[in-house]
Amino acid sequence: MSSFQFDSLGYSERLQEAGVPAVQAAVHAKVMAEVLSRSVAFPEDMMRLESSLLQKIETSQLKMTTELEKLRSDTTLLKAMVGFLISLQLPVLFKLYFG
Repeated sequence: MSSFQFDSLGYSERLQEAGVPAVQAAVHAKVMAEVLSRSVAFPEDMMRLESSLLQKIETSQLKMTTELEKLRSDTTLLKAMVGFLISLQLPVLFKLYFG
């Protein structure tokens, strides 16, 4: 993570100019620096996150494509089997109706 440049001294001085006691202003500045360092998203962090998410999406798409091809293969086999079973029953049906 990149370092975030926060002017805690300048912040503390501005608080003091507004009437905040020096000790309290220093604590405010320290806490503000901690909060900002934890909550700011840096471009490098966002790029790493984007790269990670894109990789996961690509992996998921590849898995889905593979599974879809398996399903298509299974469907083709099932169609052939159903067709074969129907063709075996045709003589029986023909005999029943025309026999």
